[in-house]
Amino acid sequence: MMNPIRRRLMAVARRYALPLRRRPGVAGLVVYGSLAGDPAELTSFSDVDIAVILDRRMPAHFTEHRLAGSIKADLLLFSIRRLRRIAGRSPKQLAASTWTENLLVKGLLQGGPDTILHDPRGEIARAKQRLAARTSWRATARLQARGSLQVARREIAGARRHLAAGRWQRAHGIVQYVLWLVTDAMLQAAGTKRIPVAARRRGAPEFGRLVLRLRALLTNGHAAVAASLRADDALWAWIRREVDRPLLVRLRRAGVRSPAKLEFHGSYRGFWSGNRVHEFGRLLAEPVLSLKWARHRLRRGDLYGALEVLAYFCAPWRQRLRLLSLATALERRGFRVRPLIRQAMRSPAYRRLAAVAGQAEGDAWARGDRPAAARAAVRLAGRLMRVSS
Repeated sequence: MMNPIRRRLMAVARRYALPLRRRPGVAGLVVYGSLAGDPAELTSFSDVDIAVILDRRMPAHFTEHRLAGSIKADLLLFSIRRLRRIAGRSPKQLAASTWTENLLVKGLLQGGPDTILHDPRGEIARAKQRLAARTSWRATARLQARGSLQVARREIAGARRHLAAGRWQRAHGIVQYVLWLVTDAMLQAAGTKRIPVAARRRGAPEFGRLVLRLRALLTNGHAAVAASLRADDALWAWIRREVDRPLLVRLRRAGVRSPAKLEFHGSYRGFWSGNRVHEFGRLLAEPVLSLKWARHRLRRGDLYGALEVLAYFCAPWRQRLRLLSLATALERRGFRVRPLIRQAMRSPAYRRLAAVAGQAEGDAWARGDRPAAARAAVRLAGRLMRVSS
């Protein structure tokens, strides 16, 4: 019996694929990401990722960020020639793929036949067969993990040099990067997003315990993380009320029937970097969905995971860039909204809420400015490296 979350997401993917099939030049559509992997890894926060294969000249952008109802939908664009080149690579070459190619390769190797949403010429099916005949995703991920672990070793050596020189915070900061590198390498090599499963599959039971200890050492406890979440939530609620909703009203008055479907092309620092297409509705929904995700992680006791989400999607510096990028994107489309956004950002209420959120985030992360804390973090990171190698 199909996992109910997978059934729902695949239905969304199939519906979303129907208009994509009618786009000029679309030669194929295939699901990638978590939906192409183990159904047990899916959660209520999983999204829909679709690779779009084109048989004509590639557009300026390489990815699109949209909404399918209330579910995030990401599209990655590839030419049919690039698909063929990827399918002909050796396992070693596959391990050195770019991050976008990596997502496609993983989807092709992990996904079953039902992940192919449109393939009139059989190009995607042939690419899957060619790749599967030479390697598996687990084998490719293990090769990639070796490279990540080599980088982590160099970083740990650097952290020890900082310790010797008394630069405690620098050493402590490196530990966060090492934790990410090692954890991601182990999860990818084990073919899972769950740390206990990775520890079991890799035959490294101590890995899971060390990750949890290190994560706990890098945060300042449940109360501090919960306070950071509340502060970010308050800031975003104010922005939605004082900026996002007035923008929607202005766009409707300007004759935009579906403001949520308005597209912004290009590279914006406050959104995802690189030349992309951003749907306005997705930009409005992103912080709301991220706050829900962070709250879910906090309820499960994953303090570090909750802070990761807040730091990347909801932190005051992030929302400031988002507001500035929204102003630029809408002005480029001919809508004079910069005065509204600037006025909001200069208001005492915004500045007070941003300051509170910034302070709360700083208080939630362990600073590592004490020698004992920095040494403990570096020591644990070194042990994590050894059990992961």
